Amino acid sequence: MPSAPQYFLLSSLILLGAGLAPATAQDTVEDDDLKAIKQSADKFVKAYNAGDSEAIGKLFTEAAEYVDGFGNVFHGRAAIIAEYTTFFKETVGGTIKINMESVRHVAPGVLVEQGKAIVNPANEPEAAITESSYTAVHVKQRDANWLLASVRSEADDEINAHEELKHLSWLIGDWVDESRDSIVRSHWEWSKSGNYLMGSFRVIREGTEVLRGTHRIGWDAARDNYRSWVFDSQGGFAQGVWTQVRSGWVVKISGVTAGGLIATATNTYQMIDEDSFAWTSHDRLVGDSIQPELTITVVKQPPIPTLTSPK
Repeated sequence: MPSAPQYFLLSSLILLGAGLAPATAQDTVEDDDLKAIKQSADKFVKAYNAGDSEAIGKLFTEAAEYVDGFGNVFHGRAAIIAEYTTFFKETVGGTIKINMESVRHVAPGVLVEQGKAIVNPANEPEAAITESSYTAVHVKQRDANWLLASVRSEADDEINAHEELKHLSWLIGDWVDESRDSIVRSHWEWSKSGNYLMGSFRVIREGTEVLRGTHRIGWDAARDNYRSWVFDSQGGFAQGVWTQVRSGWVVKISGVTAGGLIATATNTYQMIDEDSFAWTSHDRLVGDSIQPELTITVVKQPPIPTLTSPK
């Protein structure tokens, strides 16, 4: 998977895209110049789809500079081409959306463009969606072509949320735990935006489903922690605050049962290996009733084999 700086580089280089915002009266950009930038954008999209880093490099001046959202600096066309060459080796295909917010003149022959770029690599759909704000400086050349002289990218909150949630990405997949009287099956995946982890669960007793529900985990940037929300099919709901510890995770839970009783608990996820963990729920209180502690081993289920016909 490409590094975050590579994603920022990609999203910033696509700043040439469609949908230019109107400039102010004093900074009016000539139609011919906007047309030239759009043509450059078309060249970039064609080069990107073909995985052609050399063609992308031709959109930059020889001495162009790029600064990514982490402050990494790439000096010169050659460095940008090298970065794209590495990127295309690791990422094939993908989709790009550009939201241009402004294009304006700041000096004769110099245009400044600002906006947002969204990148969704094809080999990691949804999970790797990234969004960044960018500022790009275009310089008009002697042959009247416009080339990029400077690009600066800044990470937005959506990217930070996804990056933070990667610490919990071990949850992704299908899990099962079995006790003497019930089976609980759960499934975890990324949300479409890549900024939440989405779970669903089913409780089965004697072959009959008795409860199902949904689970969502997000990053709380204001409190600098993970928060989760659970809703079950009987009308109960709860929220939790996650804290990472050396052996796994501790989750403080509080909620309301379908019957209106306040419920609290402390749940721990203690990693055994990459395919199993011990789940313990203690300090459990429902209304005024103290509940017994529970400990369950949860195991990841392997993908169902795909049957193929013999040749």
